[in-house]
Amino acid sequence: MKKAILLGILCLMATAAMAQDINKIVIPKKSTPGKTLTTSVKTKTPAEKKKQSQPVAPKEPEKPLPEYVDLGLPSGTIWKSRDDASFYTYDRAISEFGNRLPSQKQWQELIDKCQWVWTDKGCKVIGPNGNYITFSAAGYLLCDKSKGGVDNYGYYWSGTPDGSEYGWCLYFYSSGVYTDYTNRCLGCSVRLIK
Repeated sequence: MKKAILLGILCLMATAAMAQDINKIVIPKKSTPGKTLTTSVKTKTPAEKKKQSQPVAPKEPEKPLPEYVDLGLPSGTIWKSRDDASFYTYDRAISEFGNRLPSQKQWQELIDKCQWVWTDKGCKVIGPNGNYITFSAAGYLLCDKSKGGVDNYGYYWSGTPDGSEYGWCLYFYSSGVYTDYTNRCLGCSVRLIK
């Protein structure tokens, strides 16, 4: 009888272990203290999952958004409402868009002052004045041009460099949104400002 109970407990433990979520980031990058995304496999407890989860936006009919939106931010930055479906290396993004790319500080303001709501394929970002913009989780292109993270991650360049090999970007996934710097050869989306 003790063997049967022990076998049952072991089976339950194995089933629970297999059911845990595993998160892994495959993008090579330098980390910023306090804003680090792990590059190793990490299993989260149910309490950690609940604490990190973001609200899921209810399905609502899409209203046409204006081309640029004032979110009511203290800096007065006006954001383009949607992104295109292209990927850019840092240098290409800088040469094509220049000062129309947000700075790292403008990305941080967007993170700090707005509500970020994970949707089925990206984020809805609601400003202090109730206006919103959307970001797609288009993924990224690694330096070898292989695509990853589609529908799970969004990576967007800023116009702020970090030395000659790295540039600042914003990235998000279902559990959070951050600014960090990454290799300039990475293919990221862009979001313009005016």
